[in-house]
Amino acid sequence: MQGYGQTEAGGLIGCYHVDSDKNQSGNIYECYGQWPEEFAIRCEGRPDRPAPIWLKSPTACRNGFYHTGDYGYISEGKLFLLGRSDG
Repeated sequence: MQGYGQTEAGGLIGCYHVDSDKNQSGNIYECYGQWPEEFAIRCEGRPDRPAPIWLKSPTACRNGFYHTGDYGYISEGKLFLLGRSDG
């Protein structure tokens, strides 16, 4: 079960494979990849304007969507993290 204090968006829902034989884009280190099907993510951010990441998880302590404390954007089905609301 997910509890308070975990880094939700990055630690719980990210999975990204990097092919080290190819040149990587400038934002590769911000990419946390695709989230599992069980989770729903909402984020209206852009690379130049990150926005709050909202998560809905069947293992969460809360019902519905909640702000993870992370800011970022979604591009081509992948989640990018650009910071924390408290940092």
